[in-house]
Amino acid sequence: MYDSITSQLIQSTPDLPGLDRESLPDYLSKAYAEIVSSRVLLRNGEANIDDLIETVKFSLRLARTNEALVSISPNVKIKNLQALLPLQHTN
Repeated sequence: MYDSITSQLIQSTPDLPGLDRESLPDYLSKAYAEIVSSRVLLRNGEANIDDLIETVKFSLRLARTNEALVSISPNVKIKNLQALLPLQHTN
C-alpha cells in the first residue's frame, strides 16, 4: 500500500516492546482495512469488537509515541514522522 519512501519512514518509528518495525507498513495497511470493513460490519451488527478494540489500542499507542517523539526531538529527520500522525479529534 505504501511506496518505498513512505515505508522507510514508517519503519523509522521508535522501538516499542513487541513492535516489528519491518512489518509495520503491512500491519498499518491491514489495520486500516480492518477499521474500514468494521464500519460496514458494525452497521449490520456483525463486527468482532474485541479485535477492533485491540487494533485501535495499538494504533493509538503507536501514534502517541511518535507524537511525543516528534514534539521533543530537535532532529529534523524525526520531524518527518509527524506526517504519519493521525488527526485526533476530541469531543
